[in-house]
Amino acid sequence: MQVKEGPEQEVYVAFSPRFEQIWLESRKRLPDYMEQKPANIGLRSQYALRLYSWAKKHAAAGEKKISLEELRKVLGLESVKDDAGNFIQEAPLQLWANFRQRALDTAIAEINEKTDLNIALESLGRSKHRRVTSVTFAIKAQPIPKSH
Repeated sequence: MQVKEGPEQEVYVAFSPRFEQIWLESRKRLPDYMEQKPANIGLRSQYALRLYSWAKKHAAAGEKKISLEELRKVLGLESVKDDAGNFIQEAPLQLWANFRQRALDTAIAEINEKTDLNIALESLGRSKHRRVTSVTFAIKAQPIPKSH
């Protein structure tokens, strides 16, 4: 980062090429995304936006089962690895209780309150060691609430 002093101070920031590509791609897609999905504009939580986008694709089925690993990817809560496969960042909200309370339940409540979808956690798939391995959602269309 460089700062150019003077009457109109300027700041120059250099991004890694990887981040720059992600930024440019997202700027291209955002207008189309907002145009196609007007019902989700009122969503504030990043988890709600991501879950809504995923659920919208599966709404016609009425019910969708997803592995916990895949759900973490949908919500952007997976581990980050470099090109060599080394962990740069461990997955946040590792414990199921934290993941459910801070990300999943909050996202579901916001989607149900503000959008044209109603999502409910229908069942949990568990391993023989009682760890949650998959989640089944009931996804239904609903009228968009008028207050939002």
